[in-house]
Amino acid sequence: MALALQAALSAALLIVAAATPPGSGVGAEGFAVKGNDDRDGEAEEVYIDISGLRDKVTDGVLSDGATLDERWDCDRGKFVKRLGPRLELAGSRFIIHGFNQHDMVRWGAHEPDRHRVAKILSDAADLGMNSLRTWAFNDGDRWLPIQVGPGKISDRVLREGLDFVLDEARKREFRVILTLTNFWNDFGGMQEYVQWAGGNNVREFYTNEAVKDTFKDYVASIVTRRSSVTGIEYRYDPTILGWELANEARDPGNVGSKALQGWLDEMAAFIRRLDPNHLIATGTTGLFGPSSPKKLALNAHAMDVFNSPTPSPHRYDGICEGEDFLKDNQGQHVDIPTVHIWPDHSMACDFQCKKEWSIKNLQGHFEAANTLGKPLLLEEFGILRPDGQRHEFYRAMYEELKAAIARGVPVAGALMWQLGGEGALDYGGYTVYVNASENERSRPPFSKPRGYHQNTSVQVVDDLDFRNWGEMMDCMKEKETRNGEEWGETLEVLKNFLAPEEWLM
Repeated sequence: MALALQAALSAALLIVAAATPPGSGVGAEGFAVKGNDDRDGEAEEVYIDISGLRDKVTDGVLSDGATLDERWDCDRGKFVKRLGPRLELAGSRFIIHGFNQHDMVRWGAHEPDRHRVAKILSDAADLGMNSLRTWAFNDGDRWLPIQVGPGKISDRVLREGLDFVLDEARKREFRVILTLTNFWNDFGGMQEYVQWAGGNNVREFYTNEAVKDTFKDYVASIVTRRSSVTGIEYRYDPTILGWELANEARDPGNVGSKALQGWLDEMAAFIRRLDPNHLIATGTTGLFGPSSPKKLALNAHAMDVFNSPTPSPHRYDGICEGEDFLKDNQGQHVDIPTVHIWPDHSMACDFQCKKEWSIKNLQGHFEAANTLGKPLLLEEFGILRPDGQRHEFYRAMYEELKAAIARGVPVAGALMWQLGGEGALDYGGYTVYVNASENERSRPPFSKPRGYHQNTSVQVVDDLDFRNWGEMMDCMKEKETRNGEEWGETLEVLKNFLAPEEWLM
């Protein structure tokens, strides 16, 4: 059921040695400290100071510009480009067909796990896939952090992790989407930035100038990094398919958040100035907002808000997350609108109902993407076991994607969540395993290294406070009162939401 793939990359990269670290030539300084390196408790890490880098890096040039490094034959035909509502590579349509695996960089930087990078990419290539989405961030006092503090990044983790992953992807003609931060506090993300600045609310990530500057410094350090393997700056490397501003950015309690929309536009413009060659995606969940009143019923209805330890006293309403699919993705520098479809977390009904909702949700986003004139990426999707239902769900979703492509719908492609291999941790029960034993498919063995997924820094900000739990509750209470029985509680009412064709108008 794999989507048809397009032409492969042309020439191999020229391998050069003794590459300079990110930020070289723009005043970055290295300093040695005792780092959180699981290979040796007393290992010495070299961190690069990237403070102020946002104002020091030069603007990027098009990949056929005369000022490029002559060691790299970097013609524009090697980059995946957006032409209106479709993606193209070297004159032919390009469909993203791939997987998510957020642990790739940490695997690469951790010697006992390094072999997993090549193995999972080879397995994915054997499945006919061509693309990977992974995290290009890991903030704070965590296992193998990239950014240990504001403006301080680990050259070793980037060198042994991200540089290595990109080169392994290049060898298999894979394209990589690099996500730059996270709404959720896994791997640090927005909460770490706000806490570093002494703040206590996610909205400050979008509005506080000092926080935005720290994030821009980090973005600049990644976008302009010179690979230690190829000697090529990331912004001129066609292995990178595109940059993703954040994973599931949202502003809870602030319906149709202007703060979020402004941040997405500002950061997309900042990256475009540094890098005119790569695609840019928002990475938002794709919840509909005030600009799509006829599609609000396609939003999630039964999600456990923020995985709160206590149930919400009000019915969940996705509009209260602050997203607005059309507004969030309409910016001139945004190439790919995204949608994440998680029926187990979104609908309190049986499997057939969840499958139908997922397809209707996808169709509704195709319609909205057509309004934007941009290709939609189904960026995350999955369903829990049993395997028979999982197979049926994936089959239905891929068939809908293929049918949409055949109809000329603006489709960028799809990235399933997530592909795993031998010994890979099954996050939340959604991992699909390739060439693994039955035991590994059900719950793979995983030896957690010291500090894995653990934040040992002082947690100044409570998670629920940071994510505006109070505002979210007020919003849902107001929506619940306004909508009354329209939102219903029974399976029949949920199914009726999916029936009217006007939801797709």
